Amino acid sequence: MATATKTMTGEFRTKVYFAHVQEPSQFGNYEVNLAVTPEIEKKLIELRLDKKIKDGKERINNGGKFLTLRNAAIDLGGLESEMVVIDQNGKRTKSLIGNDSECIVYWRSYDTPKYGKVIKLGKMIDWDEENKKKKFGTLKIVELVEYASPVNEFAAAMDAAAEEDPFPKSELPPATEVKPKSKKVTFEIEA
Repeated sequence: MATATKTMTGEFRTKVYFAHVQEPSQFGNYEVNLAVTPEIEKKLIELRLDKKIKDGKERINNGGKFLTLRNAAIDLGGLESEMVVIDQNGKRTKSLIGNDSECIVYWRSYDTPKYGKVIKLGKMIDWDEENKKKKFGTLKIVELVEYASPVNEFAAAMDAAAEEDPFPKSELPPATEVKPKSKKVTFEIEA
């Protein structure tokens, strides 16, 4: 396995979107999308990471520029990651972070032979090789927007449909019995 060289760490103060920092996303990563401010863009250009900036998604940063930072829940070496999130008072919190929350997001960047320059979510604060765990300082909440679970109209429709029978027995045609087909095969073996 190739090793990384010269890890740099830093922080960005910005608004965050679709933050999966308390539990991994459906893809097995801790991840967060950051609104890219002119200051952040300048830093990313300086670090040669400006190709990581994305834009054009209306639901993230109102279509403005954004950066996605990720960290695998379980890395290639089998080490489990734990993300540490703190509130305005410096106390650890398990609050779910809603879109447009202002946060200080911690990151690390390094060069790899396979992928070149990468930027990852969180800065390492503990590495327990015996228990195969790593802890990362992920973000500090400056101004929390409470996470509101989206309304799933399809789930509500399915729940309502489950309460009433969509096919009452009186409307169904009578059941017909299907008889299994069988075929007799005989053969002789000559010696």
